Amino acid sequence: MFRCIPIFKGCNRQVEYVDKRHCSLPNVPEDILRYSRSLEELLLDANHIRDLPKNFFRLHRLRKLGLSDNEIHRLPPDIQNFENLVELDVSRNDIPDIPENIKNLKALQVADFSSNPIPRLPAGFVHLKNLTILGLNDMSLTNLPPDFGMLTSLQSLELRENLLKNLPESLSQLSNLERLDLGDNEIEELPRHIGKLPALQELWLDHNQLQHLPSEIGELRALTCLDVSENRLEDLPEEIGGLENLTDLHLSQNVIETLPDGLGRLRRLMILKVDQNRLSILNANIGKCENLQELILTENFLVELPVSIGNLTKLTNLNVDRNSLHSIPHEIGRLELLGVLSLRDNKLQVVPNEVGNCALLHVLDVSGNRLRHLPYSLTNLELKAVWLSENQAQPLLTFQPDFDEVTGEQVLTCFLLPQMESVQDAAGRVNKAYDTGFGMSPLDPAESDDEGWEEREASRTISVKFTDVAEPEAGKETPFVRQNTPHPKELKAKAHKLFNKSKLGPDSTLEEGDESLSTKIAFRSELSSTEVDPNSERSSYSESTTKDEPVRESKNVGMKVGNDVRVTSESPSETGQSEMEDDDEQEKHVEFEVDPSVADDGPYRPTRLHRRDTPHHLKNKRINQSAQLDKDKVAAIIASAISKKKEEEAIGESDKSINPTPPGSISKHSEIDGVIDIREERMEIRLEKTNAGLGLSIAGGQGSTPFKGDDEGIFVSKVTEGGPADLADLRKGDKILSVNNLPMLKIGHYDAVEVLKSSGPVLNIVILREVSRLLPFNQSAALHHGMDTPTSSLSTSRAPSVASNHSSSYNTVTHNGPTHHHIDKLKRGDYEIRTHNIYVTLIRDQNGLGFSIAGGKGCPPFKENSDAIYISRITEGGAAEKNGKLQVGDRLISINGVNLDGARHDQAVTMLTGHVE
Repeated sequence: MFRCIPIFKGCNRQVEYVDKRHCSLPNVPEDILRYSRSLEELLLDANHIRDLPKNFFRLHRLRKLGLSDNEIHRLPPDIQNFENLVELDVSRNDIPDIPENIKNLKALQVADFSSNPIPRLPAGFVHLKNLTILGLNDMSLTNLPPDFGMLTSLQSLELRENLLKNLPESLSQLSNLERLDLGDNEIEELPRHIGKLPALQELWLDHNQLQHLPSEIGELRALTCLDVSENRLEDLPEEIGGLENLTDLHLSQNVIETLPDGLGRLRRLMILKVDQNRLSILNANIGKCENLQELILTENFLVELPVSIGNLTKLTNLNVDRNSLHSIPHEIGRLELLGVLSLRDNKLQVVPNEVGNCALLHVLDVSGNRLRHLPYSLTNLELKAVWLSENQAQPLLTFQPDFDEVTGEQVLTCFLLPQMESVQDAAGRVNKAYDTGFGMSPLDPAESDDEGWEEREASRTISVKFTDVAEPEAGKETPFVRQNTPHPKELKAKAHKLFNKSKLGPDSTLEEGDESLSTKIAFRSELSSTEVDPNSERSSYSESTTKDEPVRESKNVGMKVGNDVRVTSESPSETGQSEMEDDDEQEKHVEFEVDPSVADDGPYRPTRLHRRDTPHHLKNKRINQSAQLDKDKVAAIIASAISKKKEEEAIGESDKSINPTPPGSISKHSEIDGVIDIREERMEIRLEKTNAGLGLSIAGGQGSTPFKGDDEGIFVSKVTEGGPADLADLRKGDKILSVNNLPMLKIGHYDAVEVLKSSGPVLNIVILREVSRLLPFNQSAALHHGMDTPTSSLSTSRAPSVASNHSSSYNTVTHNGPTHHHIDKLKRGDYEIRTHNIYVTLIRDQNGLGFSIAGGKGCPPFKENSDAIYISRITEGGAAEKNGKLQVGDRLISINGVNLDGARHDQAVTMLTGHVE
């Protein structure tokens, strides 16, 4: 910008160019008017100028005037004074009309009136004979002057974003017109005289209402770019093949069902976009467009591609996303210049090996298909991205070589293969499940997200959604606010802290039906994972399976309330009937008793705490399994164990003293020959992978919720029936130590998945399995120390840890009875038995006292001919074990000075878990 600072009055003011753009000027600067004899270019764009002063039009030598992006609301008639004006830009203002005498700007060549509320052009506008570039975009024009064709010098005409419905016939007189933009109007029919523009190179007709193109369109021999996207085109004329110089053809977002054969005559065509149409067949003549570089066929109904597509040797980008392709022709391997191949959301099952011949291919997108593997020939390419899933985190994955068992060819696979077809859930969301090759069926609602190999994706939006649950009291307000879900380990700490801070009254009790909910959860977990030794005549769990003959065991549950702990214990009578037998069908629930003194102080307020079903420790699912299913499983296991009798003589003797137990039910007089000894055995299993995968699921791993207790190892959580894992005798609950000599200890869940996926067709797996066996002792001891012995675990936690069903506080003699060696010692006569009185003071923690008791008056004795109370189990890590004085088999003489001679079992439990008044 040239500026003249008048230091001396005689200074020469020959300024030809002034640039005052983006200066926030409210008016035309007065000093500019001093340069009227010399100023030729004046740029005042992007200011706040509202009015043009009268003396502004004295700049007679002005050749270029820029007033765009201002607030000018009127163009004065004095504009005619700019006789030498060549370029005029008044776009993006508030000018309502163009003055008639604008026709006097005989030298005007470039004019832009875009983005002004101008409804029509003045009649004299057509006298601007020298006008070559005219911008009339974003106005309110409904028609053009009939003699618009008089602007014979026009080379570029932009009429985008107006309200035009037709074009004047005189438009055909614009013999020099090279660029015509009629996009975003309301044109329903293109006039036939459109073909009379011999110099036209670009024709933009996008976003109109066209249904057909006239055959005369083929007469535009010089046309290089034709855009008719976003219309209602149903077809294309055969004469379109006459556009011999056409390089770009845009047909997107129409309703075209077929492409004409004349398309093959477009030998110079480089870009063809036919996305979002209704093509069911791609014309084979497309292969004659030998210079085609970009072919976009997204969102059509194509089932296959023609073989002739292999002739497009210059093609660099091929996009056939969201069609119905079942296969790709092998000729695609001839596209040596292809760089991007996108086949997303089709029905492809195989990618041909010939794709590996596309030497320059660097992006392959095949997500949303049904591929089981990728061709091994891809290893020949320098790929930068291979997309197999919509939410894939990284462009490149780690692939492993494998063999196709059908063809025997070497292929590539990874954890996102094989793919599964899209499925739609009840809410209308599309889920695309990716089978990982382990032979899993769709994810069982009772399984954890970590247990299955499927990966479900519905949306990239991260959110927490709650299923609709019918609330008993509609419209009830809740004080709880949804916060971020904490880690399970944090939940444990919060639970302990919460229990210690509870301030409920000493009369608070925990009520239950015929069966504790937490016991039920722990039982289900063990029931599905524990294998029963065929030689064992005793189940690893004892639970009532029939209403008439329940197992005689005590069910107890504790809740810490301040310093007072009360355990509600059930001890069956001699007839085997439980106290809660009448409530068999009652739904299990937790009820909090309200202190009457507190209740009378004010109006009734509903409690804010509502008990829900306790979920599985790996699930956010509800427990829907019926109690009858549990009972059937127990009956089957017990019946299987009892059916294995060691000696017919023992059976005969036992029949004289006790009633036989029918199959499928359990009585309090179950026939027992010993105690169960559970130990861990190391095993090596050879597993061969099939097309259906391995047929197993795993759970656990470092950083994941433990599958068993606090063990962060990798465990088998599910075995598909009849699958390779099942045939190899792999069982649920097995701990995986190594796979093909690769250690599986102290690794994360997803690392374990990768190891299993990449271990080839044959896996040598070393596992650790819990094996139960029967340790026999004499029949009378079995009768008294069997599974019908009630035990009470002195645990005061409100519920077992949700992280582990194996740390349940509901203990039974099945696992916790005296060992075989201990019983032998008690029964042998060659031992000298001495008694010592031991005084022990135990401080109850959140888990109780840490031991279980058995025996008592009115209950089956722990020792022969004794109705005393004995310690039957010491809880690992509990208060009793930490003290170190108590042992299994110790007799309890007194509690807090109260003598236990002749005490019942439930009385002892009350003294151990509550305050005796």
